[in-house]
Amino acid sequence: MKFWLRKVTAHRCIDYQRRRKLPQVSLDEAPEPMSPAQSPDPLVARRLQQFVASLPEKPRLIVILRYQEDMLPDDIAAVLAMPVATVKSHLQRSLALLRDKVTRTMGEVTI
Repeated sequence: MKFWLRKVTAHRCIDYQRRRKLPQVSLDEAPEPMSPAQSPDPLVARRLQQFVASLPEKPRLIVILRYQEDMLPDDIAAVLAMPVATVKSHLQRSLALLRDKVTRTMGEVTI
């Protein structure tokens, strides 16, 4: 008897939901779900700051403007009066250098 009652109740719920007129929302209009902010590890953050500080002056400035100030390469190029390609190459070389330093000191890191 319990099985039958559960089955009838489930089907009634399904029927009720089908009859209700819910507004249709496209995926383009739906907002992006927010991920909870993860608190960064202060020791790793401090060590990363030390790695960035060890970069040469121009590449360090470009890395800070890009990732700390969240500027686009075009904007960085305009501020520093240099070609965009130069900004991008500084970023690539700096990130490779940072990756190498992190790997040598902390081991393989997966993100």
